[in-house]
Amino acid sequence: MFGVLKRAAQPTGLDAILAQAGALLMSFNGPVCDLWAVARQASAADRLRRAVEERGFAVDGSLRESDDPMPLLQYALTRDDPGLHLAADDLMTSVEWEAVPNAVPTPGGHETIRAAHAAGKPVAIASDASQMAIDGYLKRHDLAVLVTAVGRYNFAPGKFKPATWSAAFAAARLKVDTHACVFIAATTLDVQMARALRMPSIGLVTPRTAGAALRDAGADLVLDTDGMYLIAESLLRSA
Repeated sequence: MFGVLKRAAQPTGLDAILAQAGALLMSFNGPVCDLWAVARQASAADRLRRAVEERGFAVDGSLRESDDPMPLLQYALTRDDPGLHLAADDLMTSVEWEAVPNAVPTPGGHETIRAAHAAGKPVAIASDASQMAIDGYLKRHDLAVLVTAVGRYNFAPGKFKPATWSAAFAAARLKVDTHACVFIAATTLDVQMARALRMPSIGLVTPRTAGAALRDAGADLVLDTDGMYLIAESLLRSA
């Protein structure tokens, strides 16, 4: 059921953080999978950049060279052009959906979801990725019945992280107070969101986010790339 879990020393404090969790919330890209492992994130950013420029809006500053499509989507949605809003959101959803078949599961990510279920702790994803992409991935890997998924609030950049909407709504759907949840974070925006809700967070180092950045953002604990295995092992001990 759980596959082979990686045996490693448990970081100090991990068991205590998870023991107090009434529910486990997590980001999608990072803790669950690498959505952009094959479909290049930079290519998605380029496509969004072109869509914005084709509507007559300049893309300057850090957005000019960004290889992250999300800031470009936020920028597009704040321009005074409803047609651009539709085009940008449709494009972002399309590139995320195209990435799903080649998304690579995070080592220990699926095991963590199953271990949380065995331990009686409900699991929710709180993400700015599209609902369609998240649901598609979960169904593809037979996880949909174990996870409550909250994806992007379309056309509402003010609700994107670090705004608290996705995590607060995920906790509400689980019927668990936000203070009783623990968030598994893959970015500094995740950590900032959790802190705004006074929700403990576990930062997961990924190829795109360093441990120092997660610690500086205020994560209660930072785990290396094998961290999801460690979380799964801790949850299984309490099951």
